[in-house]
Amino acid sequence: MKTYPSLLKSNYFLNTVILLFIIFVFINFVHNNLGNYQSDNFKIEVSEQLASDKTYTHILERDCEVTGNMHDRHKVRWVKILALKNIFQVSFNINESLPYYLNILLHSFILFFSFLLISKTFATEKKYILLFLLYITFVFQQYLGEYSYSIFEMFFLSLALYSSKNKKHFLFLTSCVLATLNRESGFIILLTWFIFNVEYKKFLGFFLLTSAIFIIVNYQILEY
Repeated sequence: MKTYPSLLKSNYFLNTVILLFIIFVFINFVHNNLGNYQSDNFKIEVSEQLASDKTYTHILERDCEVTGNMHDRHKVRWVKILALKNIFQVSFNINESLPYYLNILLHSFILFFSFLLISKTFATEKKYILLFLLYITFVFQQYLGEYSYSIFEMFFLSLALYSSKNKKHFLFLTSCVLATLNRESGFIILLTWFIFNVEYKKFLGFFLLTSAIFIIVNYQILEY
């Protein structure tokens, strides 16, 4: 029985259709999520929000006063947020609508690459492609307040599974480090090591290195 990973090497048309479908779903999701923008300048208004310093202030400001608010934990997610902010601001200077398109393409490609990694990790028959697309369609019909974190986390999880199965240690460590910097729940992704491996010493090494990098990167915040 021919598995989907082998199909990927030859059927570029199918991959293109899948990518375009994901982009279409995400465009619909963005318009539903940002329904408060009703003017003719919808794309520019979304771009202005994406490129605005104010959008990221609550995460990028260095003080870490504990208020009891659930958003306090967002402070340790600043690395990815700073990167996105810079990308959107540079693109906004090029074209006022460009951040709107970049946001859609970036997250659509991340979803697509997550699918590719999953299909390369597990033997995936063609019929499961439809299930994946139905899942994406269903999830992104809902309002998701932190969709970007979830999409990136899905990619890092897929990358961790792929690298764990193929014994790519540096890639596994990288995926875990980036997952924790994206969202603190990324530490759970370290446990995917045991799906394909039973080497506890290596897991301990991955855990200690990931924790150390997380603490170093957020030292200025954690010392408050």
